[in-house]
Amino acid sequence: MGGALFLRTWSLPYLVATTIATLAATLLAWRAGPRKVWLPFLGLLLGMTVVSWDAQRALQGQGPAEADSAAAETVQSLAEAAERVMPELRRSAERLVSLPGVGLGTPAAVLEPALASAALGEVAGVVLERGVPVAWSGLVRLPLADMADSIGIAHNEFYSVAYVRVAQGEHGAIAMRTLHAAAPADRLSRAWVDVVARRTAIDRVDVLRTPVDGAALLRVGAAPVLWLRPIATEPAVARLRQEERHRVVVLGLMALVILLGLGLVWRAALGLAPRLTTLGVVAVTVGLAPLSTLSNVAAVFNPGYYFSPSGGPWTASVGALALTGALACLAVFAFVRDRRWRPAPWMAMPVAVACVAGGPYLLRYLAGGVTLPPRGAPSLLWVAWEIALFLTAAATLLLALWAAGATRRGGLRHGAAWGSALAAVAAMLAPALLDPPGRFPVWYPALWIAAMAALVFTHRMRAVFLHAAFIAACGASTLVWGSITRKRVDLAERDVAGLAVADGESRSLLFRLLEDVRQGPAPRTTSDLLRLYVGTELAASGNAS
Repeated sequence: MGGALFLRTWSLPYLVATTIATLAATLLAWRAGPRKVWLPFLGLLLGMTVVSWDAQRALQGQGPAEADSAAAETVQSLAEAAERVMPELRRSAERLVSLPGVGLGTPAAVLEPALASAALGEVAGVVLERGVPVAWSGLVRLPLADMADSIGIAHNEFYSVAYVRVAQGEHGAIAMRTLHAAAPADRLSRAWVDVVARRTAIDRVDVLRTPVDGAALLRVGAAPVLWLRPIATEPAVARLRQEERHRVVVLGLMALVILLGLGLVWRAALGLAPRLTTLGVVAVTVGLAPLSTLSNVAAVFNPGYYFSPSGGPWTASVGALALTGALACLAVFAFVRDRRWRPAPWMAMPVAVACVAGGPYLLRYLAGGVTLPPRGAPSLLWVAWEIALFLTAAATLLLALWAAGATRRGGLRHGAAWGSALAAVAAMLAPALLDPPGRFPVWYPALWIAAMAALVFTHRMRAVFLHAAFIAACGASTLVWGSITRKRVDLAERDVAGLAVADGESRSLLFRLLEDVRQGPAPRTTSDLLRLYVGTELAASGNAS
């Protein structure tokens, strides 16, 4: 819990508390034994603490001397990378011209092994026969007529492309790499300067044709052609990126610590109280951990794809809901495995009835938190939504089974099979029963209540947990499909309604663009107009160019 609070606030007292708790746990586990069982857990716990201290040190900030040193190292690394561009392209062009049997119709895959590495941005290659291109691979951004020299850098309004041209008799080849792409072409390409900027932890690289201080040179032969000036990331943005990287590492170690800790507690068979206490601590840790900050790394923690306010941080994303459902399942299994504690009949029956009668409505409410992305839901999100609702449904069914077991005196002989059959029928009827607004009939939850009741009040059998998993899986799939269908209908209705209403915000931004055109130099070409457009708020608001 201290580690979760530290990741949330980056406060030193929480890190100190985490360190003290780690040392205390190490001492107690070492004295309790057997030591070999606890070694992996303690190693991960100590590793998490050490990494947390390293994160705290890294986030303290850099002084002016360290910042100047980092800037100098960035320019040096950029210069070294620039020196390798032309030699690499020359080797690629020589490999292309030496390929045997290349002619019209040669697939691009034949040329790909001869190209320069695409890890540093997009590359392309063209094989010529008597000056006429006969085969190529990659995206050729500029006309070949602009690459008539043996080596150079070609430009147009949006692209700067480095190239090397070689010839062997009537055969020739051109190897090229996209160095720089100006907006909006940078959205369509993967330029070399952008890749280098990401690798050197800077914001961007300005490509200039005149010398400036603090810039690296890109030479063609002995003559400098381009100057590459690195633009440092803003301190606040750099800190946020550092925090994100450290959170990913520490939360990963924390997840492993929790998994090993739960396994050790379950393996020790210490009884119900230690298991529930451990699950409670883990549940509080899940609530305190800043899982939503991982939304840039893992979509399952993005509240924009799932959010239900009823459970606070435990239902703030589909990943948090899945973790909560898994902990709920473990808590119910702890009660099931502990045969020394059984609920009184006067308490067990209301619990079972509440789970059976209220379970479908609870799950439908949780499924309402599913949010359809504007560009559609990828398969990963579908699986995440279904797993989260499946775990919640399974926990509800297991709780009802455990409570009903305290009052059961026989039960339905084939109730579990009937419950699975009813669940399968209800799931298959869902597409036919869904009405045009995307709603199920009022009586539809009764089918799921009947399926759950048949399962819960069945005769005791070994396969009852398999039937419970089947019913939970059918329910989760149906709920996710129904919720997504409903959201698609709502989105379509809003789009149709929006066709009759003028977009006031876009209208004002359009007039602002016209004012910019009047006040500044008039664009003379379509390229000038496009360059002006992409720098305006109208383009930034998502309007297509």
